Amino acid sequence: MKKPFAIILAFIAIAFVNSVQGQGEVEKMYRNRFGFSTLPFVTGTLQLNYEYLLPSRNGIWLAPLVHYTNRDYQDEIGFGLETQYRFYVVRREKENHGKNLYFAPYAFFKYFDIKEKDIYYYGGVYGDEPSVIDRKDKFATAGAGILFGWQYVFSERIYLDVYVGGGIREAFNDKDRYDEFMQPGFSGFAPKVGVDISFSF
Repeated sequence: MKKPFAIILAFIAIAFVNSVQGQGEVEKMYRNRFGFSTLPFVTGTLQLNYEYLLPSRNGIWLAPLVHYTNRDYQDEIGFGLETQYRFYVVRREKENHGKNLYFAPYAFFKYFDIKEKDIYYYGGVYGDEPSVIDRKDKFATAGAGILFGWQYVFSERIYLDVYVGGGIREAFNDKDRYDEFMQPGFSGFAPKVGVDISFSF
């Protein structure tokens, strides 16, 4: 257990040294970035993001989200907020392009309202009068972890972020119904992957 903590402390030390060295250059940089996350669209989620660049050259990242899916027998509505504190350990920005490397602890909170219909055909004969059971589940999830990201800069103001990581997620619900990390009510360790597009101003 000591080795991962030592690695994290080493990254923080590198980030601090890099931040001090770059304080004189931050005035030339755009401090605000606004964009959206692409991968959540697959699950019916719209997630916008905003990053503010601090004088230390690290960034505070906030991402509100709204979730909605409407399937044949299931409706899901949700909302949430995620935050990251990005330590930029490597910056290679030139006049119109660049590549940056960062790591970031993250935390999030989400709330879901799920309505489902379970249909049973007694006797196993399709066509018989079915029995329909309505299920309603309202719950919140919270979690935290760490991720590592690569940031590519195009035309000075266009940013593409690709990051991977993972952390612990806890759902305050009937945990026996959700046993896959892609499900909104899953509890346990969950990987995290993201691709963001943003614009600086």
